[in-house]
Amino acid sequence: MWISILILLPSLKDAGDYFFASHQYNEAIKTYKMVIRENPSSAIRLRLGVSFYVIGDYFSAEKWLLKAHESKVKNQKVEAENILKEIYFKRGISEFKKGDLNSALFWFEEAQSRYGVASALYKLGDEEEAREILQELAEKGDVVGYKSMYALGIINYQEGQFQEALAWFRKLELTRDVSGAIGATLYRMEAYESALDYFRKEGNNFFIAECYYRLGEFEESEKYYKEYLANESCNQEIAPTYEKDALYGLAWAHYKLGEFSISAEEFEEFSTIITQNNIVDKSASCLHSDSQNLKTSLRPVDLRPISMYYAGRSFLKIGKLNESIRYFEKLLDGYPEYEFAPNSHYWLGKAYFIQGKYPSAMSEFEELLSNYQQNEISQYTYLMIGSVYYKTEQYDSAIVWYNQVNNHSSDKTCSNWLLDEARFKIEECYFRLGEYGSRIDILRNFVRKYPKSKRTPKFEFELAQYWESQNNFREAIRTYTHIIQEFSWSSLAQRAKLGLSECYFRIGSHEKAIKTCKELIHTNLRIQAQTQLARIYFLLAHYDKAIYEYEVLVNDFPESDEARDARYQIGLCYEYLGSQNEARITWQTFINKYPEDPKIWEIWLKLARTYWEEGFTGEYEKILLYIETQGERRPKYEANFLLGSLYQDRNNYETAQSFYLKAVAQYEDIDSKSRALIGAAQCAKALGNLEKAQEFYREVILLQPNPVLEEIAKKEIKLLVNH
Repeated sequence: MWISILILLPSLKDAGDYFFASHQYNEAIKTYKMVIRENPSSAIRLRLGVSFYVIGDYFSAEKWLLKAHESKVKNQKVEAENILKEIYFKRGISEFKKGDLNSALFWFEEAQSRYGVASALYKLGDEEEAREILQELAEKGDVVGYKSMYALGIINYQEGQFQEALAWFRKLELTRDVSGAIGATLYRMEAYESALDYFRKEGNNFFIAECYYRLGEFEESEKYYKEYLANESCNQEIAPTYEKDALYGLAWAHYKLGEFSISAEEFEEFSTIITQNNIVDKSASCLHSDSQNLKTSLRPVDLRPISMYYAGRSFLKIGKLNESIRYFEKLLDGYPEYEFAPNSHYWLGKAYFIQGKYPSAMSEFEELLSNYQQNEISQYTYLMIGSVYYKTEQYDSAIVWYNQVNNHSSDKTCSNWLLDEARFKIEECYFRLGEYGSRIDILRNFVRKYPKSKRTPKFEFELAQYWESQNNFREAIRTYTHIIQEFSWSSLAQRAKLGLSECYFRIGSHEKAIKTCKELIHTNLRIQAQTQLARIYFLLAHYDKAIYEYEVLVNDFPESDEARDARYQIGLCYEYLGSQNEARITWQTFINKYPEDPKIWEIWLKLARTYWEEGFTGEYEKILLYIETQGERRPKYEANFLLGSLYQDRNNYETAQSFYLKAVAQYEDIDSKSRALIGAAQCAKALGNLEKAQEFYREVILLQPNPVLEEIAKKEIKLLVNH
């Protein structure tokens, strides 16, 4: 083809120009080299340089472009110069990637690339001059300006100057998609909700999960970690290094959700993976750790001890003590200087303590106190050493160690819970040493000694309940009132009002009881207060008011257990009011709604009685026969007795006697048996079987029922004998 083109075109130069214009640069080079011997023009030199540049032969390109640059034709000189700059810039990039920063700086200067010069200077440590150059470039608003803005954002981000980084990224936001950079910066600024919007825009499930984790929305965090791990293309194309971070984050999400059996397995798996691969990594997820040092560190972090530690914690929380011990021992053997080493000694000791291996537990606690600086875990260790002595019945020694916690009560590391626990344990030790007579004495002494303790309202409440159970209502009222007045911030204050209402009722202060209940109607104890208010009216025989309050429960909390009990009480109220029709409707509704209720056969009996009271003996009989065949034990006995009574009233004595005798065989209490025997005797007498009647009455006397029933039996025997 090359030869045919040469034949067709009038000159070699025209052929070279043809090849050049049609981008056949190798042919153009071959042709121009033939022409250049006769015609060494700057135009041909320029085209030779361009052709060599395009095919990637930069050294040959440089040679011809330098010759073309000597041209007196301005546009040729400028074009040669621009391409030479591009060649020098590419050389600078190549040296930069190799790490030869001084060579890179030289070529960037030759290329007159101020952006390249700034990059090399920054890497060489001349940060101030690099920033000045980039800031000048950023003001131009062209492509290099945008790159400079982004570079300034990255530099500030890497140096932890997140506000400055965010400002540069914001400038770029209108012209470039920098969602990831803005999201990452906001994330490091702990503006997680704002960061979420940018990560969603970028579609970065990993950092969406991270943000949700930081916001405490662990279920959402778990969801996005799982989505990230399920999306293999995302892992490979966007951020493959985050795959293990996501596994780690998922373990943390389950840990925070209290799903310790899952987090234990995940931490164990993660620990195995990174141990096998000897991974030491600056991980985004390492910030999940409770360690403040790790949270603020930008240095590479070894995740192996962290994963071992939380695997141990997770196993401990689900009671797998041997697995927990294995991880803590492994951590302490391999990483004795690890930040959480003292904590590991503590939890290892606690695992041994739970197993009842008190000498091993004591060894860990003592090593912690001997080898590590005093910190928060030290206070808990004092408590645990005291507990070891307590468990081994060395109460005097236990008191000494519990007092160590008490002695550090002014320390910021000593929590209220820890202090209260130590103080309470001291009181228990005195009880074991015989200084107190009962738990009530322990509570009273604690309340007296530590009136401002967080546990005092709880213990006072327990004391009030104790007084109430002992019918010492005056003391209970005094204690409940003190809780309400002194600990209004506590959730127990409202519960104390419920107790106070009950005590007022028990001493006959009914109006106070009702008033106290009504004060709770608009609190979070409304359902309990409403139930108690209705019960008070019921016990006072104010059945109409009781029905109203019970109906409030049914209407406002229709699916609650309290609503079910309220329906039952409403039925009783109608019974006591003599409103048999309303009672019947209530009982039938109850049976339809709660067919599995434990009281269901009792309710069937009550429904039957409403029919009896209104003279519907047919329905009454039908229900009793249903109970007699299908019902449970106690209602069945009652149904047999009532059927005996029904058939006796109808003068159907044989049938009546058979039901009475079924009741006799089934009843367990003496009086019920005696009544059924008296019924059977009356039927035998009506049937003319006087001997059988006397036999039944004698059985009553042998049972020794209440005096009234015994007297009836004796009287009837005398009449039958005289007869």
